Amino acid sequence: MIFRGGNYNRITRLFAGLVVMAMAAPLVLFRNPIIWLVGASICGIGLGAVVWQGFRMWREREDPYDLNRLWDTPPAEPETPTHTAEGADLIYCPRCGTSRTQAYANCPECGSCGS
Repeated sequence: MIFRGGNYNRITRLFAGLVVMAMAAPLVLFRNPIIWLVGASICGIGLGAVVWQGFRMWREREDPYDLNRLWDTPPAEPETPTHTAEGADLIYCPRCGTSRTQAYANCPECGSCGS
């Protein structure tokens, strides 16, 4: 099958409808009513295809608030401490995750006094 249901094929069919309309547009310029009628009907078919595919693409768009996709993305990596102090005894701040030595009573980054 050439045209299967999918977003890429919908875009292709939308552009195909535009091409059909562009190819039939010069037929509308003729003064002969039969040729004009054929050109207008072909343009109508192309316009119908463009409108239909545009409507189908609009209905199949992704919902940005779809909660079913919540677990599709992998969880973020845990944050590593931003600053490391040199020394054997390091204390990690429970609030911001920076490391400090015993010399500091409060965290120099966030001011937390927890140890």
